[in-house]
Amino acid sequence: MSRSSSKGSVPRTPRSSLGKRDISSPQPTSQNVRVNVCVRVRPLNALEKRTKQVDAWSYGNDEIFQTYIPWDKDKESKRKSKKKEAMNFRFDKIFLPEENNEDIHDYVGTKVVDFVMKGYHGCLFAYGQTSAGKTHTIHGAKQDPGLIPRSISLIFKYIEDQPDREFVLRVSFFEIYNEIVNDLLAPQSVNLRIREDRKKGVFVQGLKEEVVMGSEQVLALISMGQSHRHVGRTNYNE
Repeated sequence: MSRSSSKGSVPRTPRSSLGKRDISSPQPTSQNVRVNVCVRVRPLNALEKRTKQVDAWSYGNDEIFQTYIPWDKDKESKRKSKKKEAMNFRFDKIFLPEENNEDIHDYVGTKVVDFVMKGYHGCLFAYGQTSAGKTHTIHGAKQDPGLIPRSISLIFKYIEDQPDREFVLRVSFFEIYNEIVNDLLAPQSVNLRIREDRKKGVFVQGLKEEVVMGSEQVLALISMGQSHRHVGRTNYNE
């Protein structure tokens, strides 16, 4: 989603009727604008419980520790590979299984939205293997919306709190599948090129942009784009 101020003829994004919220934050500096790496610990699902799988990691104080070492249980695999020590890693934040999408958005999403609405680039990126919980974290469910719908609502609240400014919000949606860029809002536009411009920076040439007037319109565009995505299914999804 892009954001800009405008006095031209492009339709303005109206201020919403949502209640005001103080989202003031420190001005971005080299100290507080950086990449934050967080881990969300997913609880065991029904299949994992049924097959008596165990948690391989314990966690605390934003560190995770390997507690289950397969080669300690399997003498054959121990002989075939070099013995390794248990591992531990520290992150900016570890979200526990009982924490929900609201908790994650309050820590991660609000910061990104604050900086983006002040004119800085921002990105929320979910990474993990199949069935790790990426879709639930990003899109969520009706009873627990994910980072995208929560961030969209927060953007329109920000607009409501800025009566002396005018905003134009544009939405684009694309996928990179097998190293090919496809436009999900214009499915006929495939194999698009990534370009770099002295003024615009890095951009996708020919990517469709839709001017949006409210959060429901944004969510409708996302839903339409989702229907055009390439998806794959493995046994992990079962």
